[in-house]
Amino acid sequence: MSFKTVHRLFWDFENEQRWINEHAARGEHLVRHTWGTYVFEQGKPGEWTYRMELLGASPRKPETRSYLEFLAESGIETVAVSEQWAYHRKRAADGPFELYSDLDSRLAHYKRVLALYVSLTAALLPLSVVTIDNLLDAGRALWFVLPLSAVYFIIAGLFAAQTLRVGKRIRTLEAQREVFE
Repeated sequence: MSFKTVHRLFWDFENEQRWINEHAARGEHLVRHTWGTYVFEQGKPGEWTYRMELLGASPRKPETRSYLEFLAESGIETVAVSEQWAYHRKRAADGPFELYSDLDSRLAHYKRVLALYVSLTAALLPLSVVTIDNLLDAGRALWFVLPLSAVYFIIAGLFAAQTLRVGKRIRTLEAQREVFE
């Protein structure tokens, strides 16, 4: 079998999932993932369908391991777990593959994703403030602090944008729930 390694970063898990499934449609099947590195194995086009989810707890916790075992018994293979992001696949021939078939479970997942982005954005804010303080301190090396400050602000902006996007998605799902109740 031939393997292909791709290095890429995503800020949006839905775009990442779509990208992985586009590879699968071409016969490139995800077999391993670590932060920013995807390893694809050549196979039959469209053989697998992939889904991603942010697990509710660490993959080392017994309840998470039990959940992943339940998925395996259901014909869903967990290809990789990177931090708390799980990459699952199911044979396309076995029918549609949705991890969250009801609105409440989808909402719970998006709320976990929102909490992640809020915490990442909040974690970067103190770093940004300290960096600004360093910029104002004439004794600091401006050539080092200025680019670092720009990087913090860009990353914080990306996380903040994702926070807003996921928050909007949650509001849309909650509005759908109200219609059906």
